[in-house]
Amino acid sequence: MAEQDAVLLTEDAVMLATSEQAELPDLKLYVLEEDLIARGLQDQIVDGWQLVDYPQFVELTLSFDKSVSWL
Repeated sequence: MAEQDAVLLTEDAVMLATSEQAELPDLKLYVLEEDLIARGLQDQIVDGWQLVDYPQFVELTLSFDKSVSWL
């Protein structure tokens, strides 16, 4: 990953944003707030991750030329 890239965690991947190992320097880090709340983890997010809602999720996808998702 390069400095201009970003990471957005959704679904069960949001659990990574609650781990001290989730520090990824020099990257833009986002986590879908609704998925974090659904798992009861909204108060456990590690510094550096920015919460986004669905409209912001859509804005992020439009901000980058490519998006890659893993299941």
